[in-house]
Amino acid sequence: MITDKFDALFGLYSEPVLAISGNEFIYYNNAARKFLPDIDQLRPNDIFPAVILDLDSDSFIGELDVAGKRSTFSAARFEGCRIFSVLSSAESVEKIDITAFSALSLEMKNYLAVLRLAANTVLPYVENTGDEQLGMHAAMINRSYFNILRLTSNIELLSAELNAVPPLRRRHFDLADTVRRLVDACSHLIEDDSVNLSFSSAEEKVPISADKDRIEQMLLNMISNSLINLEDGGTVTVSIELTKESVLITVRDSGNGISDEAKANVWSRYEAKRPLTDTKGGAGFGMAVISQIARLHGGSVFFESRKGEGTTIAASIPLDKDDSIHVSDNIGVYQSRGISPFLVGLSTVLGYDKFKQKYMD
Repeated sequence: MITDKFDALFGLYSEPVLAISGNEFIYYNNAARKFLPDIDQLRPNDIFPAVILDLDSDSFIGELDVAGKRSTFSAARFEGCRIFSVLSSAESVEKIDITAFSALSLEMKNYLAVLRLAANTVLPYVENTGDEQLGMHAAMINRSYFNILRLTSNIELLSAELNAVPPLRRRHFDLADTVRRLVDACSHLIEDDSVNLSFSSAEEKVPISADKDRIEQMLLNMISNSLINLEDGGTVTVSIELTKESVLITVRDSGNGISDEAKANVWSRYEAKRPLTDTKGGAGFGMAVISQIARLHGGSVFFESRKGEGTTIAASIPLDKDDSIHVSDNIGVYQSRGISPFLVGLSTVLGYDKFKQKYMD
């Protein structure tokens, strides 16, 4: 029997393994039973959203909340079934006190406001001297400002997952129009980099109830991650697809892909090591931010990548508001203090020339 074959393969695994055929569990190991004690009464769609169960892909990795735990999983087809393995999980994050992180983020933004005020006064004079080296140093200061602002905004968001109140301010808007405008703005910023950034949607309008600022922040991180994967030009395609219960926002790139060794840590913070001289790339928060925003909306995120063939990142956002998610109007959103959020969101991939005063003006 196939269950005996699965038990021989996965029975001694320390991580939970579940085999799904149709909408039935046909096998789960002892680790899965410990992870989900009531699994005998559950069906796959009680755990995984339909967009993941219906995904037409041989293998992918994702992250979502399972039984109150933030869980990273892998999925692969085997013997006509979909095999899910839970790679890691964390206990309910609301139990952790992270007041210091929120205070740190706010204090950093206060310092940044002073820095920006001084820079806006001094740097235009520096660039007007006509000294190219001084002009480049001024651009380096501007770019560093945006990088730090992006980092503090990401810290603010990630620390919020450890609070009792998610920082969502939902409103009704047209997602297709929002994404189209955002892609157009990003295309303008990278038009000199030989990158073809495009948008496609089968639906002209996609009405949704969500936090627009957070969705834009998530998409900017998705696009930024894809641009980092490109070396000498290439393509990045942003698309929207409606399913029965959610909208799928997908960003595909033609980059080098992600190595098998790096896939397991793709959502781990500070895992990506890079030399200090590398001006592309951030602090390693990008995928964590994407996942956090999707999960705050009651959705999930997953990706697939092959070395040398590019990477696809997809975020699933439910179409209907989940009333079980507390929504607050009192928590700050992704702020750039009057500065273009596109320069903030793409600050880790744009060259210094985009931050020269004459370009920003």
